[in-house]
Amino acid sequence: MYPGFHSAPAADVAINMGKWNALPDDVKVIVEVATKEFARDMVQSIIMDDIAAADAAMSQGVTLINWSAEERTRFREVAMIEWEAFGDKSPLARKLVDSQVAFLKKLHLID
Repeated sequence: MYPGFHSAPAADVAINMGKWNALPDDVKVIVEVATKEFARDMVQSIIMDDIAAADAAMSQGVTLINWSAEERTRFREVAMIEWEAFGDKSPLARKLVDSQVAFLKKLHLID
């Protein structure tokens, strides 16, 4: 499937809350800005890698499949059933699923 539509990019940074609270406010701002830039850089790198991989595949005669918006919507509707079941496994799983669903809603990719 190209372009990919089945996942959300993720870039996480974990910081011990005690250490975070001990940081001066100006350093917290620096870390927050750097983390956002890291996430943007990761997304851009993934996009560029995807384009390069698609170009390489097509140059070898591979036909890339691009589903219509309607097909992608239907796929997500079916997938959400599995996501919900996964989210019921633990509080952390629920948090993960809720985060991904919120991300897709923000992009207006699901209702």
